[in-house]
Amino acid sequence: MNAATPTPLTEAAPAPTRKGGGKAVKKPLHGAFSPYNAFYYCPRCARWIPKESARRNAKGYPCCPYCGSPLRTKPRNGKRWEP
Repeated sequence: MNAATPTPLTEAAPAPTRKGGGKAVKKPLHGAFSPYNAFYYCPRCARWIPKESARRNAKGYPCCPYCGSPLRTKPRNGKRWEP
């Protein structure tokens, strides 16, 4: 191999660009698990409801199968889940 031609291992990759004007993108933390990935939370019953067992109301929102109240689909504070 010629020393003048760069190999794929020595070439610098272009810097990644993001859409949205450089806004911060929320990424999951390494090793962190959010229960909202697989469950909804009922604030009235204080239970975690699996997504497949949640009922839907007339508007299509998830409701608790035990008490009928609307379920939380994301954390109240909107921040990442940090155990």
